[in-house]
Amino acid sequence: RSSDLSSTYVSANKRVRIRYTSSIVSGDAGSDVVSTKSIEFSLRSSMVLVNSLNGSGILGLAYPGLSHGLTSFYDALNASGNIRDLFSIRLCGVEQETFKLNGSMTFGGTVSNFYTGSIFYTPIKKELHYEIIITGMMVGSEKLAVPCSQFNDKSTIVDTGADKLLLPETIFDSVVNKIKEQIPRSYRVSDSFWRYDTQLLCNPDYSVFPDITISLLSVEGLEKEFNLILEPKNYLRARSKRSKDETCLSFGVGVSTTGTVLGLAALEGYYVIFDRANKQVGFAQSSCGSSRDRSRIEGSISRVPHNCAYENLRGEPGTGYTLNVSIGTPPQWFQILLDTGSSNFAVAAAQLEKVKSYFHVEDSSSYVDLQKSVGVEYTGGSWRGALASDLITAPDSISTPIRVKLAAVTKSDKLFKDLPMQGLIGLAYKSIAKPDDSVTPVFDSLYAAGRVHNVFSMQLCGTVDKGSHLDVSIGGTMVFSGIDADLYRGPILYTPLKRAWYYDVILTGMQVGDDDVDVPCKELNNDRTIVDSGTTSLRLPTLVYTKVLELIKSKTTLINETSPFWRSGNVLYCWDPDRPEFARFPTLTLAFLSSESNNKEFHLKILPQMYLQAYRSSNEDGRDCYKFSILSSTSGTVIGAVVMEGYYVVFDRENERVGFASSTCEIRDSTFEKPSVEGPLIRPETTDCRYDSDSLSADRK
Repeated sequence: RSSDLSSTYVSANKRVRIRYTSSIVSGDAGSDVVSTKSIEFSLRSSMVLVNSLNGSGILGLAYPGLSHGLTSFYDALNASGNIRDLFSIRLCGVEQETFKLNGSMTFGGTVSNFYTGSIFYTPIKKELHYEIIITGMMVGSEKLAVPCSQFNDKSTIVDTGADKLLLPETIFDSVVNKIKEQIPRSYRVSDSFWRYDTQLLCNPDYSVFPDITISLLSVEGLEKEFNLILEPKNYLRARSKRSKDETCLSFGVGVSTTGTVLGLAALEGYYVIFDRANKQVGFAQSSCGSSRDRSRIEGSISRVPHNCAYENLRGEPGTGYTLNVSIGTPPQWFQILLDTGSSNFAVAAAQLEKVKSYFHVEDSSSYVDLQKSVGVEYTGGSWRGALASDLITAPDSISTPIRVKLAAVTKSDKLFKDLPMQGLIGLAYKSIAKPDDSVTPVFDSLYAAGRVHNVFSMQLCGTVDKGSHLDVSIGGTMVFSGIDADLYRGPILYTPLKRAWYYDVILTGMQVGDDDVDVPCKELNNDRTIVDSGTTSLRLPTLVYTKVLELIKSKTTLINETSPFWRSGNVLYCWDPDRPEFARFPTLTLAFLSSESNNKEFHLKILPQMYLQAYRSSNEDGRDCYKFSILSSTSGTVIGAVVMEGYYVVFDRENERVGFASSTCEIRDSTFEKPSVEGPLIRPETTDCRYDSDSLSADRK
C-alpha cells in the first residue's frame, strides 16, 4: 500500500526490522484505520510498511512481546472491548477446483458448524508465540523412542504462517525413517523427496503412507493428553496441478533449528481456537470436506505423568550442558552453557570461530551498552567484549523477561571451538565476576527481583544406551528456584561451603575400588575443591591424580599402562555395544565433609560409566567409543559434570552448602550398580582437611 494515498495514516517515525524464520524484512512503522469483513467497525492499528513481501501483507496474531512495541491489530481489537480475548481459525487446505487455500477466521468466539465433536485444549506454556507442549509422536503404530522433552527442544509453537510441520533434525530423521520403513519397497520414492521441496511426487497412492500422530498435553493435567492424527493428505502438500487428473506434491515435514512448529501441514483439517483469555489452544475436527479426508483427533487419553518441558538441558559428551535462552527484544534464541564455575553471562555477539549463530545487538531494541569492556581467561580459552544489559527469558525457568548484565563477546580464543553453544551463564557468586563485583550475575538478579528462592538445583543425566546403540546426546534439568522432588530419590546429603565464591567444598577422602588414595586429605583440596558444571571432567591435583591413576591401572588389564588413553583425555577406547566393558574398571568413591558436624562425612560413588565419557561419534565399525575423563589439574580439584551426572545436585546458597542425592536419571548399563550417596558416616579421623593458601585467586579453573 502507499501511505500517501491514505488521509488517516500516521507515521511513528520509527524503522522496524522483523526477523522471520527464513527472512528479515524492515520498514517504516505507523498506524491507520483498519477494518475487515469479519467485524462491523473500524479501528486504528499499528503496521509496518515494507517494500517487498510475499503476498499483500502479514497479519500477526501472536502476543505483544513480538510486536516491537507497536499495538497489533488483534490487540487493538481486543482492547476495544468489542470481542472476547479469543479467535478461531478453520483451515480447509487446497480447494480442488480453484487450487487455492480455503478457510475461515472468527474474531471473538467460535462457530459451532465449523467443527464436529469435542474441542480438546492444551495449555499455552509461554505467552509470546502460541507455545505448547508435545508429549509424544507416532508414525503409523510405531512410537518414536525419544524423551518427550526433545520434541519441545527450544519450543513448540502453533504457527499458521508456516506451511510445514517443522521438527528438530533428530526428530525429523526419526519420522522420515519410520515412514520409509512402512512404505512397501515396491513403491519407489526418491530420497531427495524427503528433504527438498523441488522434488515432487505426482498422483501418489496415499494408502501406502502411514498417519503421523502428535500427542499434546491436555489442560486436564499432566496425566492426560490428546492426539492429532495427521492423514497423508495433510502432510503431503499439493504444489502444482499439471492437469485435471494430475496433482504433484512435496513432503510437508521439514527441519527446524528453532524448535518444533505446527504449521499448516499439522493444522489443516482441524478447527483451532486461540483462547488467550484462558491461556489455552483448542483443537477440534474440522467440518471441511468429507469426513474420510479429514485428519482425526482422539482424547482424552491417560499418560504417565511426566513433565515433557522439564528436561531443559541439552548437549553432547565433552561439551557441557546448555539451556535455551532468549536475549533481547524481539527475542533471539541461543544455547547457553550452564557454568557453576564462573559468574559472568557472556554471549557471542560476532561471527567467532565456528559459532553457529550470534547475538545481533543492533536487532534488539532493549539492548543497552554500558560503555565498559570486559574479558575472562580460562584454562582452555578466553573472551573479550562489551559490558551491556538486556532482557532474557528461558523456557520453564525464566518465563517473564528480566534485565541482566551480560558481555557481548566480540573476540575469543578457543572458547566456542566446535561446541554446540553460543555463550555461557556463570552461576557462581558475584565476588568472582569480571571486571569486578559490580557485575551482578544472572541468578543474583533473579533472586534480588524476588523471582527465585536463594537455591537452585540441577540433574545432569549424561548419555544413555538405547537398545543396541549409544545415544551420544546428553540431557538434564535445571531448576532455577528450589528443589524438585521428582528428580531424585532418597535423602539429600549436604556439604558446607568453605568459602562463598566458587562452590568451594571439602573432600575428606578418596578410594579406588576398596583402596584408599594414600595422600593427606589436605592434598585432595589443594588449593580448592569446586563443584563446576562447566567442566566436563574430574580434575585432580597432580599428586592425587598420579596416585589415582596408578590404582585404576592396577585394577584393569584391559588397556596397556603406557597407553596415551590414560593421560591425553582425547584417545579413545572402543568396544562392541553388545559386550560393554564397564565392569572391568574400578568404582571411585569421593568422601565429602558433612554439614551435620566435623566428625561426619558422606560418600559419592563414581562409576566407570561416569568417568569413561562417551565420545560424540561412534567408531566406523559400529563400536561405542569412550575417553578417560579424569585429568590432572594445577588449580585444585574440580568436581565436573562426569561426577555430577547420575546425581541431583542442590546449590543451597541460603545456607552456604551443596547437596547431593541419588538421581532419577536412567543409567548407561542397567546390569551394573547405580550411582549412590551413602551417609552420613562417622569419619575415621577428624583431621582438618581444609587447604589454606595466601595465593588463592578468582582465576578460572
